[in-house]
Amino acid sequence: MKPAGKKFLTVIIIAASLISLLSVSSLGAVIANKSDYNCTSARLQSIIDKYSGTYWNGSFGGARKCKGFADKIFNEMYGNGGIGQYNQNGNHYYIPNPVKAVEVGRYDRKASFEELASLMKKAHSGDYVQWSRGYSQHSAIFVSCDDNGMYIFDCNYISPNKCGVHYVTFSKLAAKNVGISVYNSTSSETPIQATAPKQEAKIQPEPEKEKLKVVSEDLKLEYQETCDIKTTGDYNVTVWESSDTTVAIVTDSGKVIGVGNGTAVIFATDESGTIDACNVEVHYSEHKELMDSVFTGFDFNEILLAGALAS
Repeated sequence: MKPAGKKFLTVIIIAASLISLLSVSSLGAVIANKSDYNCTSARLQSIIDKYSGTYWNGSFGGARKCKGFADKIFNEMYGNGGIGQYNQNGNHYYIPNPVKAVEVGRYDRKASFEELASLMKKAHSGDYVQWSRGYSQHSAIFVSCDDNGMYIFDCNYISPNKCGVHYVTFSKLAAKNVGISVYNSTSSETPIQATAPKQEAKIQPEPEKEKLKVVSEDLKLEYQETCDIKTTGDYNVTVWESSDTTVAIVTDSGKVIGVGNGTAVIFATDESGTIDACNVEVHYSEHKELMDSVFTGFDFNEILLAGALAS
């Protein structure tokens, strides 16, 4: 065979191998039947029934894909706004500051088959699972397990953006993980809505409370300019957050301050756990360089925030 022909054959073999690897990258996952697993949470099962087989390409709390979906489901179950951010250094396999949740267990290294089985037998339906495979991380909601593996409810694992419950064996996960953790919510489950009994006509049902809505349009600010974000709803806003504090910071009262060139998202969370947001675009003003030179050595963002709080 000519050298060119050998090179072509080599390329074909390598391509076939890559396709084979990609085809099993999801560990052969398929949506499980309800009879296959033992979900002990009626609330979780109702949410599974709602999303199973659908495709979700949204975001929740600034997160997308599997993380955004898992946080969304955790919030639908417990009203805590999601689990919180995973660790930022190294592999993303644990949550440093879980929101209204406690860590059931964690391995800061590759966990073996036996260790995975022991850890997951401590979990309950509705717990939050976070693990890393070194080159990627995954977030999911635990459903149930047996001696050889576990059923999890997630998105973007079975196929891109697809939601459902599927089975992951401990042996395959043990071969790929570099760290894993499990979390249990400290909040009670949100009760499943039931059909209300019939009442006499003279009894009027209590009106449903209005959830949080950010009514401010997307903001455009100059450097150091401030703006109060307007909201509606019957619940108090308890948390204000900025997706990028190098662009915009926000006070506990919802006052936004432009501190750097770029765009950011301002998130508001009310007492019911409802989250809404608006975008803010910040442009440097003409005297930005002057202010930087005057306040060299100081955290000017802290100075701006202190001034906004004082006003």
